[in-house]
Amino acid sequence: MGKFVLKRLLALIPTILIIVFVVYFILDLTPSDPGHLILGQMASEEAVAAKNAELGYDKPFTVRYAKYIWDLCHGSLGNSWLSGKGVFETVMARFPVTVTLAAGATLIGVVIGVALGVDDAQRAGIITETDISSGLREFLGQTTRERLNTFVHDVIENSMDKPSIQMSPAVEQALMDLRQEMFQKVYLNPIAKKEESKAIKMLTELYQYYIDHPEAMSREYLALIEKRGVPKSRAVCDWLSGMTDQYSMKKFKEIFIPRAWEVY
Repeated sequence: MGKFVLKRLLALIPTILIIVFVVYFILDLTPSDPGHLILGQMASEEAVAAKNAELGYDKPFTVRYAKYIWDLCHGSLGNSWLSGKGVFETVMARFPVTVTLAAGATLIGVVIGVALGVDDAQRAGIITETDISSGLREFLGQTTRERLNTFVHDVIENSMDKPSIQMSPAVEQALMDLRQEMFQKVYLNPIAKKEESKAIKMLTELYQYYIDHPEAMSREYLALIEKRGVPKSRAVCDWLSGMTDQYSMKKFKEIFIPRAWEVY
């Protein structure tokens, strides 16, 4: 497994280099240049030429690209044309804000995911409103709409004039309790477990089919086997893991369910 992961990581290197080259090449094709961007369109041609020479933009594309890759491999992202500060330092200075926003987005995602997940489970007939413990319903709300309203208002009230997006400890604990309760009552529900065995059977049949017919997979996954030496079992697992529920059921139907005779 470790050898396979190492191969996949090494295979990413040429892909990354190609992407970097394409992006660098496209940016180089833009009609403007650093000299005009920094000094403005009203600057003299002599001043612009001097600035471009200072930044190395008077050299051929291949020389500039080679220097960029060299600096990149040594951890240097260069300096900002506008501020003159190091790009890496500038990015890291804003990194805490990025982390805060990411954490807030995760919190909001959990709130929406749990609330709507409960609603989906109810519409699917797996649970009813009364399956949610009375204490949580009284505290958070009796319906999905009321619970969402509680969560959203709590996030807003506890995030105003604060450096991060957060919930009150009581509501956050209730959210986690509801999440855990739904895991027990939805994913471990006998109705859901009954469908689980069907899904396992379907995936097992699809797995065996693609093991026997790897040519039925996309060219990308077939190339993993034929050109990169990836074990067929691993390539098939990757192929199946990329399928959505609906697509996997569609492929199962196409492969294993007989089509009715067409009458002309």
